[in-house]
Amino acid sequence: MTPQIGILANTRPTLGESPVWDAVTERLFWVDSLGRRIFRCSQRGDTLRAWDLEASVGSMALCEDGRAILAMRNGVHLFDFATGKAELIADPEPDFPGHTLNDGKVDRRGRFVFGSMNVEGSTPDAALYRMDRGRVETLRTGFTLSNGPCFSPDGASLYFADTTRPEILRFDYGEDDGALPAPHVLARLGAGQLDGATVDAEGCIWWVLTGIGQILRLSPEGEELLRLDMPVRHITSLTFGGPEMDILYVTSMGRPLSPDQPRDAVEGGAVFTITGLGITGLVEPRYRF
Repeated sequence: MTPQIGILANTRPTLGESPVWDAVTERLFWVDSLGRRIFRCSQRGDTLRAWDLEASVGSMALCEDGRAILAMRNGVHLFDFATGKAELIADPEPDFPGHTLNDGKVDRRGRFVFGSMNVEGSTPDAALYRMDRGRVETLRTGFTLSNGPCFSPDGASLYFADTTRPEILRFDYGEDDGALPAPHVLARLGAGQLDGATVDAEGCIWWVLTGIGQILRLSPEGEELLRLDMPVRHITSLTFGGPEMDILYVTSMGRPLSPDQPRDAVEGGAVFTITGLGITGLVEPRYRF
């Protein structure tokens, strides 16, 4: 079966990110990180809705009560879609004004795992965090640009990348609280920069390579199983969704973040769909209070 690439919607975001499929309402959410907005549309790309935010947003996940949890420039917030208000619930890095919170996902136990990034330099002083019922703990430090946390189907492995380094890391991820053990290097890459990631129902890891417009599918052992070329270079993240969980949704940048990067065509910023993969994903867990 040959994969087919289409466009779900194009809201012309500065930096499209963090697609999340709501299996209850069969709608897709995503954010414009720098444009400070949340978007939502149906599986057909219509009934588009947008909400404005007061700060940049790195990622979002849905909560059990229908709200969203947001990793933002100024801390972790709960967002109420009914009122359009975001409530600060934690700021894990109050002493790092040059940092912002970035990619995040909910683990299999309903805890929000997210990373930070140093937006003003290359010092590896960012970290990976976990929020459990309002309490934040530091899982590991020593990163510069946290990206792509995602979890194996059984929750025993956490996959992660520091975009400044060409390698995908796997952490043993247990039930206990506290810092993570030293990671294993799952795969080392050549061209492109690692951005968002997700895991399918077979336990394989899908990773975006931004800058070269490619998507990788890796086995749990790190073997490359599939490489897809996208119509734009600056893709950012991805998730499975659709009524059968067999559509891959891919977000992208509206324009490159650096002036020396080539600009994409008119499709830059679109949310793309990939169908015909013959592979299904997993419904993402919701954050538990």
